[in-house]
Amino acid sequence: MILEIITATNLVSFYESDYLLVESCIGEKFQIIEYVNPRYPIHGKRSGYVELRAYIDAAGKYKEVKIVNSEPKRIFDKEARRAVKKWKFNMSKYDERCFDITIKFDLEKAEAMP
Repeated sequence: MILEIITATNLVSFYESDYLLVESCIGEKFQIIEYVNPRYPIHGKRSGYVELRAYIDAAGKYKEVKIVNSEPKRIFDKEARRAVKKWKFNMSKYDERCFDITIKFDLEKAEAMP
């Protein structure tokens, strides 16, 4: 689906690409240390997006991920959530922080993948 390598060496307050937008809810600068691409679901014969809110602990690990919105409904939710649960962020002074994440699924790009 999405072949993307995040290689941010400096801390940023948001990350944006053609398929991904990640913003800190509190404006804290961050780095994505480990990134997993969501898989394009076999039954998802269309394009769409999923908006999520991820809660991350001080060590940068997943605590909770909530679906905020998606289009079409429920087609890409499971794969987006599965991928984000595996991400790891840099450490923080905050016990918990959140990130607003939008993942775009593009059928044309998925079909072009080997």
